[in-house]
Amino acid sequence: MSIIYDALKKVEKDVSKGQDFKEQKPSARYKIYLLYGLVLFAGIFAALAIFRFVSSTAEKKIASSNETPSTISIASSGVPQQALPAPSEGPMAVTRLLQKPLPSLVLNGIFFAKDGAYALINNRIVRKGGEIEGAKVESITSNSVELSYAGETFTLSTIPD
Repeated sequence: MSIIYDALKKVEKDVSKGQDFKEQKPSARYKIYLLYGLVLFAGIFAALAIFRFVSSTAEKKIASSNETPSTISIASSGVPQQALPAPSEGPMAVTRLLQKPLPSLVLNGIFFAKDGAYALINNRIVRKGGEIEGAKVESITSNSVELSYAGETFTLSTIPD
């Protein structure tokens, strides 16, 4: 019976050693999960910081493109006004207006923000009332931009005809 007793004692020692090892393992797992959580949190924080930086620079570009240029006053020359011929408003002016070609405009995209709609035309951001290549933006919808140029109105669309 002592052989059985000795065998039981040996198994009991092995089991107690194994239990100590199993008790230490979960604490190591918690450390690993904590490390994964910290890395995930740092990644989310970095992504938010980058997004805020990029969006603030885009807002600055939009604001700077919407500023109207200051007026420039032209100094009068020494030539009296009476010496210059008066501009004619006859048929010559109408033919010049008709001969003025439409600018080449490409609608790259349309997007909406809190403060209104924006269109990306010729890789430049414009909004309603803005000008590009001499054409004034009249309205922006979800799939088209209406422009006026030299008294004529035309539409750029994202939907192919």
